[in-house]
Amino acid sequence: MANVVNSFAAALACSALVLSLSFPSSAGGISVGAGASVGGRGGVNAGLGASVGGRGSVNAGLGASIGGSGGVNAGVGASIGGSSGVNTGAGASIGGKKRTIAGVGASIGGGSGVNAGAGASIGGSRGISAGAGANVGGTRGVMAGLGANVGGTRGVTAGLGANLGGTRGVTAGLGANAGGTGGITAGAGANGGGTGLVAAGVSANVGGTTGVGVGVGVGGGTLAGTPATPGTPGTPGTPGVSVVAQLSSSQLIRMKKRCVDVLGSGGTYDRDLRELCLLIARR
Repeated sequence: MANVVNSFAAALACSALVLSLSFPSSAGGISVGAGASVGGRGGVNAGLGASVGGRGSVNAGLGASIGGSGGVNAGVGASIGGSSGVNTGAGASIGGKKRTIAGVGASIGGGSGVNAGAGASIGGSRGISAGAGANVGGTRGVMAGLGANVGGTRGVTAGLGANLGGTRGVTAGLGANAGGTGGITAGAGANGGGTGLVAAGVSANVGGTTGVGVGVGVGGGTLAGTPATPGTPGTPGTPGVSVVAQLSSSQLIRMKKRCVDVLGSGGTYDRDLRELCLLIARR
């Protein structure tokens, strides 16, 4: 029975090819289609289609389904030409409830830029999910984004984004969260270009309420800040009044002789010493 079905599918595909080639040239293109189905619910399903010509473009599609709910599903599509661009897409689904799902898409041309995106999901609620996207061209800049989620509610979540071009600057941000409520949370950001300055900031939080918090910030290229107001000078203490009062008469006479040179030398000696000698001279 299987041989009969295979022979019938092959004959159907050949008939479709011969029929498409027999079309007149005024149709402006070539269209080819083929399909085959082998077995029952858990069998094999395959399809192929192609269109060449028309409005100056090539369109092709391929699809396959193998097995039942736990089988393999794959699809590929391509379009070349059209609005001066290339569009391709591919998708695959493998396995059952805890299967792997992946998809890739790309578009080249169009608005003079490149757009690409990819996504993958592996496993169940505690599996791995990842996505990436990129846009090149457009407003003369590069934009990229990447995100990943690994594990369950106590897994690791990370995100990264970058923007290059646009306002002639670079903007980047990075964030990561690992563990539960008592885990580690960190974030960093940088901005370069634009107004001609660089600003960067880093912050980290480790542990819970009794953990450690650290913050660092750097700024460069900004306008000079207002200078700080100078502090009010302290009130000078009364020099040696109590000391002079405790001098004996002989000590006072000896100090007066020494202070003659201090007071007569102008600004050679310290101001506090001159004040002390003035007090002694008044005694």
